[in-house]
Amino acid sequence: TNLSQRITRFLQYTYHQREANSHDPYILDYLSKSLQAELQLARYSDCLAHLPFLDRLLTSDGRRVQENHIMQTLAQRAVAILDSAEDDLVFCHGCRADATYFALHGALRYLKGDDPSRVRFGQWISEMCLWTEWFHVGDLIS
Repeated sequence: TNLSQRITRFLQYTYHQREANSHDPYILDYLSKSLQAELQLARYSDCLAHLPFLDRLLTSDGRRVQENHIMQTLAQRAVAILDSAEDDLVFCHGCRADATYFALHGALRYLKGDDPSRVRFGQWISEMCLWTEWFHVGDLIS
């Protein structure tokens, strides 16, 4: 069965097993940790595939259970949506990089010294922090 069928079945079962709460809970919170990880990977695999190393892991034939688990963990722990208003400072020069960014919507400007540049759709920013301790060498502004 495919992922969407498994998620639907699980949510229907779990939702009906729990009592109705006065605050409507976010239904996807009822997913098991494993299904949440699979869903997160399915949602963000296109973004992750923009990094060649991750693309090779995502598209390798016969991906092993361990590799799949690593990719799900990466998608679950390392990917989040960041909403920012116009001219918000996303990160600044000299600060420790605790996240990498991927341009999906809107306009981002990267300022390094006197050389401002626009961040293109699909471009990764600060991806070095995925692999090592990293400090920003410029400013990112929305």
